[in-house]
Amino acid sequence: MQKFFFEGVDARGRKVRGTEEASDRESLLVSLSAKGVHVLRWSERPLGWDGLSFLRKNRLSARQRLEFISELAHLVRSGVPIDRCLQILADATTAERVRQLALTLREGIRGGQSFSQAVAQKAPEFGELTVSMIRVGEAGGVLDEALEKLAGFLARTEEIKRFIISSSIYPVVLLLVGIASVSAILGFVIPKFAAILEDLGPNIPAATRALIALSGVFRTFWWLLALVPVCLALGITAYAKKHENRRRLHAVLLKLPFLGRLVLEVELARMTRTLGTLLESGVPLLKSLSIAQAVARNVLLKEALQEIHEKVQQGVAMSTLMRASPIFPPKVVHMTSIGEETGDLGRVLGSVADSLEKEIQNKTKAALALLEPVVIVFMGILIGGMVISMLLAIFGIHEISF
Repeated sequence: MQKFFFEGVDARGRKVRGTEEASDRESLLVSLSAKGVHVLRWSERPLGWDGLSFLRKNRLSARQRLEFISELAHLVRSGVPIDRCLQILADATTAERVRQLALTLREGIRGGQSFSQAVAQKAPEFGELTVSMIRVGEAGGVLDEALEKLAGFLARTEEIKRFIISSSIYPVVLLLVGIASVSAILGFVIPKFAAILEDLGPNIPAATRALIALSGVFRTFWWLLALVPVCLALGITAYAKKHENRRRLHAVLLKLPFLGRLVLEVELARMTRTLGTLLESGVPLLKSLSIAQAVARNVLLKEALQEIHEKVQQGVAMSTLMRASPIFPPKVVHMTSIGEETGDLGRVLGSVADSLEKEIQNKTKAALALLEPVVIVFMGILIGGMVISMLLAIFGIHEISF
């Protein structure tokens, strides 16, 4: 028996983490599954805080996982044996972690393990979705197709993520430049003008006096203003550690105008893409729902999927259960019903994911196109107001001199 560290989701959709003794990985999953825990990741060493995951050099990035699976799918499709494929990937890559992973998986296969067993045991960062798809592909003799579908899934997920990030860069930079400009004016420019305007005494315009006072407050407490967003982020993180509090935050987030709808569409796109990919690969519905629940980030969606998982076991149609939940829009419910009726639920859910992802891209473009001029106008009014306040005092100096 050896000690494993794990992180997973319980039957109520709450994140759990701890330790469990088991003889191997399969025994660990069976033991935790019996306790109602769906394992997200595990390790023989303590799992670090997710916020420091970018420091863990032994973990593959999303881009590296995508490239690894895509190249492997191409080699397997060409008829190259899986152990030879892994050796080729190890020799071709310049990333040390990818090379080590390929060689480790190759050793597992040469030691008598199947590819899915090797991935499950030696590469936990790939997750249960990857293991399930590879296992089904191996069982059906269509590993190349399973890997290609998996690569497509990872590519679409990465594409949406990169689109949102890249689209947000310009407005964020614009806002940061505006904040830096205002800070420079308040911290350096206005104090110099204040020294020049001291001789005016009570003749200084009220707007200018207010601006000088604001500059004094900023110069004294700038460090406190800088700490506000940090403290706010840490406070929300600490508050959200409890399941009930995280549920409240997620419920509030979904009710926000525009943003709530966009967040929900992102979650639903991930869910339908996951379910569609798994079902098309031959993974059973109940297993697919379990994985989709683990992948979901919003607590309300996790709870809805948990209820669907439980009721589907009793023979209730998934579309019927989705219709009874307020979190699923009519479009998703209707298309799910069609997929159930035609017996092609995986493909239909994949098309729903395509539609949702297009909506996300269109709404993000529209929102950012509107946000850019709003930020420019707001910063222009703010900085322009400061300049006018200083000009009023300068004009006052000329009037006194005459």
